[in-house]
Amino acid sequence: MTLYSRLQKRNNSSKVLNNRDFLKRLSHTKFDLNEEILDEKGYVFLVEVSGDSMINIGINSGDKVLVNSNYPISNESIVVGALNGKPFVKRIIFKDDKTILRSENEDYEDIRVTDLDEFSIWGVVRNLIRDC
Repeated sequence: MTLYSRLQKRNNSSKVLNNRDFLKRLSHTKFDLNEEILDEKGYVFLVEVSGDSMINIGINSGDKVLVNSNYPISNESIVVGALNGKPFVKRIIFKDDKTILRSENEDYEDIRVTDLDEFSIWGVVRNLIRDC
């Protein structure tokens, strides 16, 4: 079932006549994005990016990334997390027994995560929102 049809069901409407009518109904409809996107566990959230470490893949300072905490993390995923208390947005690389955080800007070196680091991944970046 699509988000569109779920909103119709919640509004007890069998038919939306036009975009203006749909947008008017949508603006009065409250829904939980977590409920619409996720299964039973996990959540989605927005993180505002600060810095230029990911500019080569189009993630700029001031952009907001949509993060899914329930999405499977795979090699080369773009992830949001924290390393030694500092939040980050990086590409994660699993190579041999190593975990590497890679920026998408040649001005930054790779960061190798060690057993001495306090390291957590909050979720995988699934989309980008940029103000016009």
